[in-house]
Amino acid sequence: MIQICIEPMDTLFFRDHRPFTAGEDTFAEFTFPSPLTFFGAVGSAVLDSTGGAELDKFVRGNYEHPKLGKYDANLKDTRMKLKGPFLHKENEIFFPPPANLWIVRGNNSIPHTSLPNSETDPKWKSKENHQHLMPLKVPEEEQMEPLNEYISIKYLTQYLSNNLPPTITVKSEEEFFVREDRYGHVLSNDSLTVKEGYLYTTTHLRFKDKLEHKTHIKTGFTLIAEGIDETDIPDKTIALGGERRRAMVSISRKDDFIPNQPEVLKKIQSTKKFFIYLATPAIFRNGWYRDFSLEFDGAVMVGAAVNKPLYISGWESYIGKPRPIKKAVPAGSVYFFKAESWKSEQFEEFYKKYHFKESLSDEYPSAGFGIGLIGSW
Repeated sequence: MIQICIEPMDTLFFRDHRPFTAGEDTFAEFTFPSPLTFFGAVGSAVLDSTGGAELDKFVRGNYEHPKLGKYDANLKDTRMKLKGPFLHKENEIFFPPPANLWIVRGNNSIPHTSLPNSETDPKWKSKENHQHLMPLKVPEEEQMEPLNEYISIKYLTQYLSNNLPPTITVKSEEEFFVREDRYGHVLSNDSLTVKEGYLYTTTHLRFKDKLEHKTHIKTGFTLIAEGIDETDIPDKTIALGGERRRAMVSISRKDDFIPNQPEVLKKIQSTKKFFIYLATPAIFRNGWYRDFSLEFDGAVMVGAAVNKPLYISGWESYIGKPRPIKKAVPAGSVYFFKAESWKSEQFEEFYKKYHFKESLSDEYPSAGFGIGLIGSW
């Protein structure tokens, strides 16, 4: 397993799922890039490193790449598997805010964790719409509001053990990058002059890179990859996002990206209660509600904190066509369970399988969708 740090050489441009044609549309909406974007970028870099001589055969499924295996449009059974993307700053990794975490604004952030309300009738309002589906115990203080900033691994592990300190430090989007509106014109293919009425606007991200107290502070994206190694991206750059802008890549061996927390497993075995925090978006067949596998047999979902859906698309660049739009549960969503009939061994097997390991997503699991972390409550 390797850690891939991506630091842009210039601004990056990511569009949302909606079609955009300059002249018909004037503004290309921004969206935070999905795992599909990074899987395509890293996969293309690996293919380029082998010369791409067998690209056509690879796309048609007639060629097995030495590292990527056979082409799989569904990204379910690929040799290369990714987890991410996550934001990093000064070698520290940050995760999306849990949907059940509230804070009081001030010099520091005072956290409050909302948990399932045992006094409420546990009936789901809907299996179709994304919302806070089962009532949780929310704070009564007027100054409390849902956390929208990113939290570090340090605080995330404390959150998973249900042991957050009285105050936490969080980082807003602006501490990683700023948004810049860019304006452009479409040029005529015949005269190479500006076409009238073809002005458009796009939002670019400029990641922060500065020297502070003799320390070079860099920001960017981080991925965890399996099935490839450092030699598979020899020039240490990849093309990422719209306009295939270049980004620098640094790679290191990483087997302990998420700290081991045996105390969490022990508490889960004792209380027979656990929750799953989605570190990356997940695409389930039934909207927000997943038909959990037989490994969940005996575990009852008793609560969920799920924010509004994401709409995921993408571009199969090898084939030259867009992927179908799919509705995804956003990263940070939390699902609560009770498993009163489970034995200690069953909790241990489940924890080892799904705690930052196998994907829970029904769609594109190899790309990094549906990566969960298991906590106690």
